[in-house]
Amino acid sequence: MKQIKMIKTTSGAPDGIHPEVFKAGEVYNVNDDLHKAFVKDLKIAEDFVGEAPKPDVNKMTKSQKAAYSRAKKAEEKEAKDAELHAKKKAEKEERVKQVKAQQAAQAEANKESGD
Repeated sequence: MKQIKMIKTTSGAPDGIHPEVFKAGEVYNVNDDLHKAFVKDLKIAEDFVGEAPKPDVNKMTKSQKAAYSRAKKAEEKEAKDAELHAKKKAEKEERVKQVKAQQAAQAEANKESGD
């Protein structure tokens, strides 16, 4: 998901089926396909960097609520995946460090027994 700020009001279908209105000046979380279409191809939106205002769920249509829910779940999954990846990487680095220490100790023991 990427954040964009609309330059021009237009419609698009985040789910590929149900069209929604994207208003000029508003910030939206969109999937990669809509990002490419709006920012790169049509040039009717720009990348947005910063904290987007929290959307008012009460003013959303049914399909907007569904898209918002999917986006939130995707963000949560992405954060969990990143955390899990970092944890696994740290564990792997620790195992490698332990193996290298064992190998060094074994090499030292072999060296001493050979003397």
